[in-house]
Amino acid sequence: MVANAWLRSGDSVSLSSYKAFLQETFEEVLQDHPIGLVRADSGFYANELLTWLENKDLNYIIAVKFYTNIGTDRILRKYDKISKNPREKKNH
Repeated sequence: MVANAWLRSGDSVSLSSYKAFLQETFEEVLQDHPIGLVRADSGFYANELLTWLENKDLNYIIAVKFYTNIGTDRILRKYDKISKNPREKKNH
């Protein structure tokens, strides 16, 4: 379901005004509905947005190219939180 959309000029940066957009979406458009998942494209992949979503305790998916040495810890921490089944370190 698409809950909200803004038409902006073609030269707008994806991440600009994201807080205002998401606040409008969650507080006005979806105020009486639970938010199960936030989906965004790679233009929204920024630490500021990830932190904002995590502080709001929202689940999210952002489509980006995966580099094994970047962001792995954050992804695994988020997975552990969602699954409520933290990875256990095994001592061999």
